[in-house]
Amino acid sequence: VTWKFYLTACLELIEDESQTLTVREKRIHKVLSLFESAATGDFLSDDLYLKWIKVLVNVGLVETALQTVQRAVSQHALSMLLWRQYLLLSMRTQCDVTEAILIFKESQKHVPEKESLEIWRLLLDFCVTCQSEKTEELFE
Repeated sequence: VTWKFYLTACLELIEDESQTLTVREKRIHKVLSLFESAATGDFLSDDLYLKWIKVLVNVGLVETALQTVQRAVSQHALSMLLWRQYLLLSMRTQCDVTEAILIFKESQKHVPEKESLEIWRLLLDFCVTCQSEKTEELFE
């Protein structure tokens, strides 16, 4: 609980638009370091992981965000939002339908069926956009 309050306060500080660029960069570096410390101690909820991933993407560390979301789904396997984020980042960085389908299939082992509709839609949209023959395979 302490980590949640601390990280939330730090995230609010980096969103302060009145700060100089140098101060903002230092705060972002500190927040990323704090997230790493909290993750090492297994203190991050799925919501905090999502916030960490958002910061990483916003500062251009998309590959690091992908590694972080992989770590997150291993710790919070039931989180539909983390699996959705994993699929989104994978599609953004690799644009590989086969890899996306593998991630999707793994998510289906963990995410309750009634919560997985959003993941299905995301994958179907991606398959239709990138490679239509995989779409038919997915439906089968």
